[in-house]
Amino acid sequence: MAFRDPVLIRRSRRRRRLVVLIVLAVIVAVLALAFRYQSERRQTIEFLNEARSIVEEHQEMSLLLADLFDTLGESEREEILTRLASLSEQAAAIDVRVDELLVTDPVAEANGQLVVAHRSWKSAVDSAGPVIVQVLDAVDDERNADRRLQATFVQLLVGDQAYADLLTTLREVDADFAPFPEFAYVGAERTTLYDAALVGDQLRALTRLVETHDVAITVALDPEPAGESDGVQLVPNNGTFSVLVVVSNNSNVQEAGIEVVLQMRPEEGEPITVSELVPSLDPGESVSVDFRELEIVVGVTYEVLVAATVAEDSDPGNNSTRLVCAINSDS
Repeated sequence: MAFRDPVLIRRSRRRRRLVVLIVLAVIVAVLALAFRYQSERRQTIEFLNEARSIVEEHQEMSLLLADLFDTLGESEREEILTRLASLSEQAAAIDVRVDELLVTDPVAEANGQLVVAHRSWKSAVDSAGPVIVQVLDAVDDERNADRRLQATFVQLLVGDQAYADLLTTLREVDADFAPFPEFAYVGAERTTLYDAALVGDQLRALTRLVETHDVAITVALDPEPAGESDGVQLVPNNGTFSVLVVVSNNSNVQEAGIEVVLQMRPEEGEPITVSELVPSLDPGESVSVDFRELEIVVGVTYEVLVAATVAEDSDPGNNSTRLVCAINSDS
Protein backbone atom coordinates (compact mmCIF):
# COMPACT_ATOMS: atom_id res chain seq x y z
CA MET A 1 0.00 0.00 0.00
CA ALA A 2 1.43 3.35 -1.11
CA PHE A 3 1.31 6.44 1.07
CA ARG A 4 1.32 10.06 -0.26
CA ASP A 5 3.97 12.34 0.94
CA PRO A 6 2.48 14.55 3.73
CA VAL A 7 4.30 17.55 2.32
CA LEU A 8 2.63 17.09 -1.06
CA ILE A 9 -0.73 16.72 0.65
CA ARG A 10 -0.27 20.01 2.50
CA ARG A 11 0.81 21.75 -0.71
CA SER A 12 -2.23 20.40 -2.52
CA ARG A 13 -4.53 21.65 0.21
CA ARG A 14 -2.91 25.11 0.11
CA ARG A 15 -3.37 25.22 -3.66
CA ARG A 16 -7.04 24.33 -3.32
CA ARG A 17 -7.53 27.00 -0.66
CA LEU A 18 -5.74 29.51 -2.90
CA VAL A 19 -7.97 28.61 -5.82
CA VAL A 20 -11.05 28.98 -3.65
CA LEU A 21 -9.84 32.38 -2.43
CA ILE A 22 -9.12 33.51 -5.97
CA VAL A 23 -12.58 32.38 -7.11
CA LEU A 24 -14.18 34.17 -4.17
CA ALA A 25 -12.17 37.31 -4.91
CA VAL A 26 -13.29 37.22 -8.54
CA ILE A 27 -16.90 36.74 -7.47
CA VAL A 28 -16.66 39.66 -5.01
CA ALA A 29 -15.02 41.85 -7.67
CA VAL A 30 -17.73 40.99 -10.20
CA LEU A 31 -20.44 41.71 -7.66
CA ALA A 32 -18.75 44.99 -6.71
CA LEU A 33 -18.51 46.02 -10.34
CA ALA A 34 -22.14 45.07 -10.89
CA PHE A 35 -23.19 47.04 -7.82
CA ARG A 36 -21.08 49.99 -8.89
CA TYR A 37 -22.58 49.83 -12.37
CA GLN A 38 -26.11 49.68 -11.00
CA SER A 39 -25.39 52.47 -8.51
CA GLU A 40 -23.86 54.67 -11.21
CA ARG A 41 -26.73 53.90 -13.55
CA ARG A 42 -29.24 54.80 -10.84
CA GLN A 43 -27.39 58.06 -10.08
CA THR A 44 -27.24 58.84 -13.79
CA ILE A 45 -30.99 58.44 -14.12
CA GLU A 46 -31.53 60.61 -11.02
CA PHE A 47 -29.29 63.28 -12.59
CA LEU A 48 -31.22 63.14 -15.85
CA ASN A 49 -34.58 63.40 -14.09
CA GLU A 50 -33.48 66.43 -12.07
CA ALA A 51 -31.80 68.01 -15.09
CA ARG A 52 -34.99 67.58 -17.13
CA SER A 53 -36.99 69.22 -14.33
CA ILE A 54 -34.57 72.17 -14.37
CA VAL A 55 -34.86 72.47 -18.13
CA GLU A 56 -38.65 72.35 -17.97
CA GLU A 57 -38.59 75.23 -15.51
CA HIS A 58 -36.39 77.20 -17.89
CA GLN A 59 -38.83 76.39 -20.68
CA GLU A 60 -41.62 77.96 -18.60
CA MET A 61 -39.39 80.98 -17.89
CA SER A 62 -38.69 81.41 -21.59
CA LEU A 63 -42.43 81.73 -22.23
CA LEU A 64 -42.81 84.27 -19.43
CA LEU A 65 -39.88 86.33 -20.69
CA ALA A 66 -41.18 86.24 -24.27
CA ASP A 67 -44.62 87.38 -23.10
CA LEU A 68 -43.03 90.24 -21.18
CA PHE A 69 -41.22 91.59 -24.24
CA ASP A 70 -44.23 90.91 -26.45
CA THR A 71 -46.48 93.05 -24.24
CA LEU A 72 -44.13 95.95 -23.48
CA GLY A 73 -46.60 98.40 -24.96
CA GLU A 74 -49.39 97.21 -22.66
CA SER A 75 -47.50 97.07 -19.36
CA GLU A 76 -46.66 99.58 -16.66
CA ARG A 77 -43.06 100.23 -15.69
CA GLU A 78 -43.37 98.75 -12.21
CA GLU A 79 -45.12 95.65 -13.58
CA ILE A 80 -42.28 95.02 -16.05
CA LEU A 81 -39.61 95.35 -13.38
CA THR A 82 -41.58 93.22 -10.92
CA ARG A 83 -41.97 90.43 -13.46
CA LEU A 84 -38.26 90.52 -14.29
CA ALA A 85 -37.39 90.44 -10.57
CA SER A 86 -39.60 87.37 -10.18
CA LEU A 87 -37.79 85.64 -13.04
CA SER A 88 -34.44 86.48 -11.44
CA GLU A 89 -35.58 84.91 -8.17
CA GLN A 90 -36.68 81.81 -10.05
CA ALA A 91 -33.30 81.60 -11.82
CA ALA A 92 -31.48 81.99 -8.49
CA ALA A 93 -33.45 79.07 -7.06
CA ILE A 94 -32.53 76.95 -10.09
CA ASP A 95 -28.89 77.92 -9.53
CA VAL A 96 -28.93 76.09 -6.20
CA ARG A 97 -30.41 72.98 -7.79
CA VAL A 98 -27.76 72.99 -10.55
CA ASP A 99 -24.97 73.19 -7.95
CA GLU A 100 -26.45 70.25 -6.05
CA LEU A 101 -26.61 67.88 -9.04
CA LEU A 102 -24.82 64.56 -8.46
CA VAL A 103 -22.80 64.02 -11.63
CA THR A 104 -21.62 60.61 -12.89
CA ASP A 105 -19.08 59.93 -15.62
CA PRO A 106 -21.65 59.12 -18.34
CA VAL A 107 -23.29 62.56 -17.96
CA ALA A 108 -20.26 64.69 -17.11
CA GLU A 109 -20.30 66.38 -20.52
CA ALA A 110 -24.05 66.89 -20.40
CA ASN A 111 -23.73 68.49 -16.97
CA GLY A 112 -21.15 70.95 -18.26
CA GLN A 113 -23.47 71.95 -21.09
CA LEU A 114 -26.41 72.29 -18.70
CA VAL A 115 -24.36 74.57 -16.43
CA VAL A 116 -23.38 76.81 -19.36
CA ALA A 117 -26.99 76.96 -20.60
CA HIS A 118 -28.44 77.79 -17.19
CA ARG A 119 -25.78 80.36 -16.24
CA SER A 120 -26.12 82.13 -19.60
CA TRP A 121 -29.91 82.27 -19.39
CA LYS A 122 -29.70 83.44 -15.77
CA SER A 123 -27.20 86.16 -16.69
CA ALA A 124 -29.59 87.48 -19.35
CA VAL A 125 -32.58 87.47 -17.01
CA ASP A 126 -30.61 89.19 -14.22
CA SER A 127 -29.34 91.95 -16.50
CA ALA A 128 -32.61 92.62 -18.36
CA GLY A 129 -34.17 94.74 -15.59
CA PRO A 130 -31.24 97.13 -15.02
CA VAL A 131 -30.68 97.48 -18.78
CA ILE A 132 -34.34 98.32 -19.43
CA VAL A 133 -34.21 100.97 -16.68
CA GLN A 134 -31.11 102.47 -18.30
CA VAL A 135 -32.91 102.68 -21.65
CA LEU A 136 -36.11 104.14 -20.18
CA ASP A 137 -34.31 106.73 -18.08
CA ALA A 138 -31.84 107.62 -20.85
CA VAL A 139 -28.90 106.92 -18.55
CA ASP A 140 -26.72 106.35 -21.62
CA ASP A 141 -26.89 107.38 -25.26
CA GLU A 142 -29.00 105.23 -27.59
CA ARG A 143 -26.08 103.38 -29.17
CA ASN A 144 -24.58 102.27 -25.86
CA ALA A 145 -28.01 101.43 -24.45
CA ASP A 146 -28.75 99.23 -27.46
CA ARG A 147 -25.37 97.54 -27.02
CA ARG A 148 -26.29 96.66 -23.46
CA LEU A 149 -29.57 95.21 -24.67
CA GLN A 150 -27.71 93.25 -27.34
CA ALA A 151 -25.29 91.84 -24.77
CA THR A 152 -28.26 90.65 -22.73
CA PHE A 153 -29.89 88.96 -25.71
CA VAL A 154 -26.58 87.36 -26.75
CA GLN A 155 -26.51 85.60 -23.38
CA LEU A 156 -29.87 84.05 -24.24
CA LEU A 157 -28.40 82.78 -27.53
CA VAL A 158 -25.33 81.37 -25.77
CA GLY A 159 -27.63 79.45 -23.43
CA ASP A 160 -29.71 78.23 -26.36
CA GLN A 161 -26.62 76.88 -28.14
CA ALA A 162 -25.36 75.13 -25.01
CA TYR A 163 -28.76 73.51 -24.55
CA ALA A 164 -28.80 72.37 -28.20
CA ASP A 165 -25.41 70.76 -27.57
CA LEU A 166 -26.83 69.12 -24.46
CA LEU A 167 -29.65 67.53 -26.44
CA THR A 168 -27.08 66.12 -28.89
CA THR A 169 -24.97 64.72 -26.06
CA LEU A 170 -27.95 63.05 -24.42
CA ARG A 171 -28.54 60.94 -27.54
CA GLU A 172 -25.34 59.07 -26.67
CA VAL A 173 -26.19 58.44 -23.03
CA ASP A 174 -27.04 54.80 -22.36
CA ALA A 175 -29.89 55.13 -19.88
CA ASP A 176 -33.66 54.96 -19.79
CA PHE A 177 -35.00 58.46 -19.24
CA ALA A 178 -37.84 60.63 -20.45
CA PRO A 179 -36.96 62.90 -23.36
CA PHE A 180 -35.93 66.49 -22.71
CA PRO A 181 -38.08 69.24 -24.25
CA GLU A 182 -36.79 70.91 -27.39
CA PHE A 183 -37.03 74.67 -26.91
CA ALA A 184 -35.02 77.88 -27.03
CA TYR A 185 -35.36 81.22 -25.28
CA VAL A 186 -34.93 82.97 -28.62
CA GLY A 187 -35.49 80.57 -31.51
CA ALA A 188 -36.41 81.50 -35.07
CA GLU A 189 -39.91 82.68 -34.14
CA ARG A 190 -38.59 85.17 -31.56
CA THR A 191 -35.77 86.77 -33.51
CA THR A 192 -37.50 90.15 -33.82
CA LEU A 193 -38.73 89.93 -30.23
CA TYR A 194 -35.13 90.07 -29.03
CA ASP A 195 -33.81 92.54 -31.59
CA ALA A 196 -31.91 95.10 -29.49
CA ALA A 197 -32.49 98.05 -31.81
CA LEU A 198 -36.21 97.34 -32.14
CA VAL A 199 -36.67 96.81 -28.40
CA GLY A 200 -34.68 99.95 -27.63
CA ASP A 201 -36.79 102.06 -29.99
CA GLN A 202 -39.97 100.57 -28.54
CA LEU A 203 -38.92 101.35 -24.97
CA ARG A 204 -37.91 104.90 -25.82
CA ALA A 205 -41.27 105.45 -27.53
CA LEU A 206 -43.16 104.43 -24.40
CA THR A 207 -42.83 107.71 -22.53
CA ARG A 208 -45.34 106.57 -19.92
CA LEU A 209 -42.81 103.94 -18.81
CA VAL A 210 -40.31 106.68 -17.93
CA GLU A 211 -40.00 106.95 -14.17
CA THR A 212 -42.43 109.53 -12.82
CA HIS A 213 -43.03 110.69 -9.24
CA ASP A 214 -46.36 112.05 -8.06
CA VAL A 215 -47.85 111.92 -4.59
CA ALA A 216 -51.31 113.37 -3.96
CA ILE A 217 -53.27 114.00 -0.75
CA THR A 218 -56.85 114.62 0.30
CA VAL A 219 -57.66 116.16 3.66
CA ALA A 220 -60.76 115.92 5.87
CA LEU A 221 -61.55 117.34 9.29
CA ASP A 222 -63.12 115.36 12.10
CA PRO A 223 -65.69 116.43 13.17
CA GLU A 224 -66.82 117.52 9.73
CA PRO A 225 -67.43 121.28 9.43
CA ALA A 226 -71.05 122.24 10.01
CA GLY A 227 -70.77 125.30 7.83
CA GLU A 228 -68.58 128.14 6.62
CA SER A 229 -68.28 131.84 7.37
CA ASP A 230 -66.06 134.21 5.38
CA GLY A 231 -63.91 131.29 4.16
CA VAL A 232 -63.55 129.81 7.65
CA GLN A 233 -64.84 126.27 8.10
CA LEU A 234 -66.79 126.03 11.35
CA VAL A 235 -66.16 122.78 13.17
CA PRO A 236 -68.58 121.58 15.89
CA ASN A 237 -67.13 121.43 19.37
CA ASN A 238 -67.28 117.71 20.14
CA GLY A 239 -64.38 117.75 22.58
CA THR A 240 -61.83 116.42 20.06
CA PHE A 241 -60.34 117.58 16.79
CA SER A 242 -58.52 115.54 14.15
CA VAL A 243 -57.11 116.03 10.65
CA LEU A 244 -57.45 112.97 8.42
CA VAL A 245 -55.12 112.67 5.43
CA VAL A 246 -55.21 110.14 2.58
CA VAL A 247 -51.89 109.84 0.74
CA SER A 248 -52.01 108.37 -2.77
CA ASN A 249 -49.09 107.28 -4.94
CA ASN A 250 -49.80 108.35 -8.52
CA SER A 251 -46.23 107.49 -9.55
CA ASN A 252 -45.32 104.53 -11.72
CA VAL A 253 -42.67 103.49 -9.20
CA GLN A 254 -42.71 102.73 -5.49
CA GLU A 255 -42.24 105.77 -3.30
CA ALA A 256 -40.34 105.41 -0.03
CA GLY A 257 -40.00 107.66 2.99
CA ILE A 258 -42.97 109.95 2.33
CA GLU A 259 -43.14 112.54 5.11
CA VAL A 260 -46.60 113.91 5.80
CA VAL A 261 -46.44 117.22 7.67
CA LEU A 262 -49.35 118.99 9.35
CA GLN A 263 -48.99 122.56 10.51
CA MET A 264 -51.73 124.51 12.28
CA ARG A 265 -51.13 128.24 12.59
CA PRO A 266 -53.34 130.13 15.04
CA GLU A 267 -54.14 133.81 14.63
CA GLU A 268 -51.79 134.42 17.50
CA GLY A 269 -49.21 132.27 19.22
CA GLU A 270 -46.94 129.42 18.18
CA PRO A 271 -47.94 127.06 15.35
CA ILE A 272 -48.57 123.37 15.96
CA THR A 273 -46.42 121.09 13.77
CA VAL A 274 -46.67 117.29 13.67
CA SER A 275 -45.54 114.76 11.10
CA GLU A 276 -45.85 111.09 10.17
CA LEU A 277 -43.63 108.98 7.90
CA VAL A 278 -45.08 106.61 5.33
CA PRO A 279 -42.30 103.99 4.90
CA SER A 280 -43.28 102.97 1.36
CA LEU A 281 -46.20 103.09 -1.02
CA ASP A 282 -46.58 101.09 -4.23
CA PRO A 283 -47.90 102.65 -7.44
CA GLY A 284 -51.66 103.16 -7.29
CA GLU A 285 -51.86 102.51 -3.56
CA SER A 286 -53.21 104.86 -0.89
CA VAL A 287 -52.79 105.02 2.87
CA SER A 288 -54.51 106.94 5.64
CA VAL A 289 -52.49 109.15 7.96
CA ASP A 290 -54.59 110.46 10.85
CA PHE A 291 -53.53 113.27 13.17
CA ARG A 292 -55.91 112.77 16.08
CA GLU A 293 -56.63 114.47 19.38
CA LEU A 294 -55.03 117.76 18.34
CA GLU A 295 -54.98 120.38 21.08
CA ILE A 296 -56.52 123.58 19.73
CA VAL A 297 -58.36 126.44 21.39
CA VAL A 298 -62.09 126.81 20.91
CA GLY A 299 -63.03 129.95 19.05
CA VAL A 300 -59.53 130.53 17.62
CA THR A 301 -59.11 130.51 13.86
CA TYR A 302 -56.38 128.23 12.50
CA GLU A 303 -54.73 128.00 9.11
CA VAL A 304 -54.31 124.28 8.40
CA LEU A 305 -51.45 123.30 6.07
CA VAL A 306 -50.85 119.67 5.04
CA ALA A 307 -48.11 118.50 2.68
CA ALA A 308 -46.64 115.20 1.53
CA THR A 309 -43.66 115.55 -0.76
CA VAL A 310 -41.29 113.36 -2.73
CA ALA A 311 -38.29 114.30 -4.80
CA GLU A 312 -38.93 115.26 -8.43
CA ASP A 313 -42.71 115.36 -7.96
CA SER A 314 -44.22 115.90 -11.42
CA ASP A 315 -47.39 117.54 -10.04
CA PRO A 316 -46.60 119.48 -6.86
CA GLY A 317 -50.03 121.07 -6.91
CA ASN A 318 -51.78 117.96 -5.60
CA ASN A 319 -49.52 117.09 -2.69
CA SER A 320 -50.39 120.00 -0.41
CA THR A 321 -53.62 121.45 0.97
CA ARG A 322 -54.50 124.66 2.79
CA LEU A 323 -57.73 125.43 4.63
CA VAL A 324 -58.89 127.70 7.46
CA CYS A 325 -61.02 126.44 10.31
CA ALA A 326 -62.20 127.21 13.81
CA ILE A 327 -63.88 125.23 16.57
CA ASN A 328 -67.29 126.81 16.89
CA SER A 329 -67.61 128.09 20.44
CA ASP A 330 -71.43 128.06 20.11
CA SER A 331 -71.59 124.26 19.60
